Amino acid sequence: MKTKPAEKDITLIQLAEMPPNVEAALAFRRIHNFDMRRILIAQILLRHIFGVDKDPGAIEVAKTNIWKEAVKLSPADYNYRELKTDVVKILPNLELNFHCADSLVDVDLEQQAKWLAEYHQAELKKLAELRARYIANPMLHEPLDEALGLRKKVRAGFIEHFQGENLPCEPGGFALHFWPCWFEADGKPRVGQASRLSPSSSDAKKLETGATPVLLSAGFDGIIGNPPWEGFKPFRKEFAASFYRGKPQFSNVITHSSVNCT
Repeated sequence: MKTKPAEKDITLIQLAEMPPNVEAALAFRRIHNFDMRRILIAQILLRHIFGVDKDPGAIEVAKTNIWKEAVKLSPADYNYRELKTDVVKILPNLELNFHCADSLVDVDLEQQAKWLAEYHQAELKKLAELRARYIANPMLHEPLDEALGLRKKVRAGFIEHFQGENLPCEPGGFALHFWPCWFEADGKPRVGQASRLSPSSSDAKKLETGATPVLLSAGFDGIIGNPPWEGFKPFRKEFAASFYRGKPQFSNVITHSSVNCT
């Protein structure tokens, strides 16, 4: 007499017969939390969005707007009526990613990176480990709190070391505050590869000859900056006149300034 296989057996049979490409796709979804959209959205924000402003209020407004957009992406996953009782932190804490400072006042970024790599590689490695733990589970804030405390400690040494730079205020210290953009997980500086460069370039030759690596891939992949509203007050006719074939003439100035500031 034939018997109906148990549900568990059916699942095992289905898995055994699943094509390798489908298994790989399902594994990819599991690893990257595609089926846990609230966690996935938090991880995308924590990995890729950074911000700086000298106005603390502007920082808080930016965080709030990002959280609002996160909820809009998947409202059902943020519905408090549907959340389990063990869910405490439903939105990611962005304290590691946002920095209140003047983007126009800072120590040379290459100097910062060299100093941090020479004297604080162990701390940078620890920061990377703590950040990875927090990103893996944004509801768990212990790694975040430890990382914030460690970064504050390193910053105190940074301010003391560069106090002779004759700056109008404390330097931003962007290579420290946004260290994932300047350093690898082991605390070593991010460096470019010779294959990405023109063979005749001096940077490529330095890499090929084993000379001190050049910080080519460090920094941000893209920068969004505000126009300089203090010096730019557009009236209707003036604003229209500043366009050429649909492109504002001041955009190049803003982009150039933003890149230089960060």
